[in-house]
Amino acid sequence: MIYTIPNIITDATCDELIDYYKKNPHLRVTNDAQPMFNGKSMNPVELSDNLKTKMEALKQRLTIATSKFYHLSELYLDYWSITHWNEGDQMEYHADNVTEKREPHWYCHWRNYSSIVYLNQDYRGGHTHFQFAQQRIIPEKGMALIFPAGYTYTHGVTKIKGNTRYTVATWFTGEEEHCKSI
Repeated sequence: MIYTIPNIITDATCDELIDYYKKNPHLRVTNDAQPMFNGKSMNPVELSDNLKTKMEALKQRLTIATSKFYHLSELYLDYWSITHWNEGDQMEYHADNVTEKREPHWYCHWRNYSSIVYLNQDYRGGHTHFQFAQQRIIPEKGMALIFPAGYTYTHGVTKIKGNTRYTVATWFTGEEEHCKSI
């Protein structure tokens, strides 16, 4: 099942996260596993106390919702990042923990669930679409999208037009050894 939660964070928090991202380009990372995200994502580590508190609350809301939706007793945040998508960017179909040949990804095979929180909606396109579920999610500012990370939930992102798309992507695991803190 694919779930959405409207207004999981406020518009003001969305704006704060975008502002933080824009003001801290030195925190953007190189991604050897997914070169298309080089310089376009960051794992925020130097948050203000106020923003850190808000992100911890978001992490808790996402963890609780995912656990409830999928009837899980143990769930841990594996990784999260703020990502920007330029006009013209898109992403082909992919699964978050296996290759197109259904082989485990070397860098994230332990991921069980994924979520995307949309931080803005002042662009066209940028829809998350699921290949096998034949479902398309239209981004709404502050909305969370939650889904299993495996092959059955292969998904992509349609071409972004008219502006930049900002998201917070998170991945969860049932394996405590892969747990990351904010």
